[in-house]
Amino acid sequence: MEQEIAAGDHDIILFRLHRAATAGGIMWLVFHSSVFHTLTPIV
Repeated sequence: MEQEIAAGDHDIILFRLHRAATAGGIMWLVFHSSVFHTLTPIV
């Protein structure tokens, strides 16, 4: 856990990602502003 932020009646937890991978070409999804988005790999 990188940081914990109190936000009213809930907390926001931030993590630092050190390494990640996908299996078989599956794209990652991010849910932001009530919409799903895919992530583009950084080369």
